[in-house]
Amino acid sequence: MPTNSTESMQDEMDRIVIRYGSTRRLLQRPKSYEDAIKTAREHFSCHGTPTFHARLKVPGQQAFSTDQQNLTKTNWAVVAPQISILLLQQGPPSQVKNETASIPVAKPNKVYKTPSVSAKHKLVGLKAEYIKVFVTIKYGTTLKKHFTIGLSKPLETIFKAFANLVGEDRDVLRFYFAGNRLDEHATVNSCYSRLPPGGTASITAAKVLKIAIRDGEVMKYFSLTSNTSLRVLEKAWAKEQGVGIGDFWLAYKGKMLTLDCKAHDYGIDSGDIIDAI
Repeated sequence: MPTNSTESMQDEMDRIVIRYGSTRRLLQRPKSYEDAIKTAREHFSCHGTPTFHARLKVPGQQAFSTDQQNLTKTNWAVVAPQISILLLQQGPPSQVKNETASIPVAKPNKVYKTPSVSAKHKLVGLKAEYIKVFVTIKYGTTLKKHFTIGLSKPLETIFKAFANLVGEDRDVLRFYFAGNRLDEHATVNSCYSRLPPGGTASITAAKVLKIAIRDGEVMKYFSLTSNTSLRVLEKAWAKEQGVGIGDFWLAYKGKMLTLDCKAHDYGIDSGDIIDAI
């Protein structure tokens, strides 16, 4: 993958939810304490110096902690990479001299103008292709990869990126949502009717396997996906050989297989041989 494409994808993924009161926006992770102050003033019209609290990622998990961490200029560099949600609070007003000042009288019928917000970051009324959500792809028993994409953008974009990351050809991978296979035209909107900005969509990936079953001199190849129950192989072999289910066992590398498990549970890959005993 070209370097600039990888860096662009990393920038897209390095976004966090920043909340000020009831307003939430998905923005680029501030690179410093000063950058966080600038973001607060530009996108939330905070006056003075705001205070920051954060909910942090739980190590090794997708969830985040419910505890809040106070952020200061001193601990920013250590805590910032773990931030999942950044909470803003209005800073105290600037110190003024202890002098009596006249209170200006509000003019009647004066129209209040909402502070301008960049259209790209304004979530209310924003077109679906600009609203970003997270997509988690699970592959096998432990591997998970995380991506960011627009609600109406084709998921095929990240399917190809995922194939490159795991070192597999895109043609041998299948992607599923709620048990249904997704085609190259699928979007997050076509999977979820109402996924909020900054939400997470979960997708499962599986590999198409070509596996041989061997019984002495007889060998037959079968195709299935890595997330399919091994009972599919049992039924296919019984039908091919004209024997009853239960009249034989299936073994992989000398170990009897539990047929309710899936191929990826045993690390079975394309070209591997399973023995019928």
